[in-house]
Formats: sequence, C-alpha cells, structure tokens
Amino acid sequence: MPYGDEENITARRAAQLRSKLDISKEVEIGEHIYSFKTRLFPDLKFSMAAPEQMEELTGDALILKYPSQFRPQMILTTLDGALNLTLERLESERIESEGILEMVQNLRMAAKRMNPSAIYTPVDWIDADIPVACFESWVDLFDGEIWQMTFGASIKGMLLMGGFCAPKEQSQPWSVLARQMIETLHILPDEG
Repeated sequence: MPYGDEENITARRAAQLRSKLDISKEVEIGEHIYSFKTRLFPDLKFSMAAPEQMEELTGDALILKYPSQFRPQMILTTLDGALNLTLERLESERIESEGILEMVQNLRMAAKRMNPSAIYTPVDWIDADIPVACFESWVDLFDGEIWQMTFGASIKGMLLMGGFCAPKEQSQPWSVLARQMIETLHILPDEG
C-alpha cells in the first residue's frame, strides 16, 4: 500500500503529463510531432479529432495489414504504421446510449477470456457529445507489445466501435490524447 506522499507525487506527475498533452496544440511524442484536426466520417455519421499525420489505409496495404474480410470500415494509420485508429459502425446492431456501458463491459470480458495474459483496465465512461464507454489493454504480439483503447458509442441508434493502438512505451501520452479525441466525437446531422 503506497504512502500518502507517494500517491500525491504520482497524482502530480499525472497532472503534469496531462497539462503537456493537449490536442488543441502540437504534441511531441518520441521523435514525432503530432497535430490534430477534426475529421468528418460521413459514412459513419460522426466527426472526431484525430492526428493529421494519420491517413486512411487503402488498397494492398489494407489487405496486407488486415487480411480478413471482416476488417473495420475505416482504418487510419501513420506512415510507419505505429499508430492505428479503427472505426466500424454496425447498422445491424441497434443500441441506445443506455446500453453502451454494458456492451463494452461484455466486450472487455470476452477479450479477457480470449487473451488472459493481456492486461485490461476497468471500463470507463467518457462524456462526449454522446456518451462513450472505453477500456484500455496492453497486449503481447509476436513483434512487440501494444497498447490499445477500445471504445463504443451509439450513433443514431447504431453501434459505433473504435480502437486506437500505439506502441506500449507510448501508452501514457496516447491514453490522455485518445480520451481527448473521443471527447470531440460529434454526430453529423442527417443530409437533406
């Protein structure tokens, strides 16, 4: 059990880290500088801030990285492939905002059963334009370890699933930044 002063030091360091990480400014992580902009995802019916350095993965690169026919609808990645944002709107899955927390908790439980060696945080709630539930995980892969934030939301009664992943050693800053990105989630108005 940590002493009170250790808890205070830990809390102060976490607050200092958060104060340096703000998606309204440029952010330096490792050797890279990231700037964020609001991106429209009209097919998915929402907008959200994301790093400008991320591009949509298409063509042969998409098939190579995600060979399954069940790949997400939208995949954004950096040039080196170290950061990925995946988005999927499931129109067959009707869900209201009240059911999101339970759905993401069930998803976390299923992921933990499939990969019990990974580390999972409890499900958290983020208040955005629409409520979002999320959890973080640290997973060992054959070529290294990654950090991932998985999130879910209800967009016009349809399930939106998303995932943001980065190298494990960058998990602290990306955890803060991914939450800020999710806080900008905004439903787009219907056309016409």
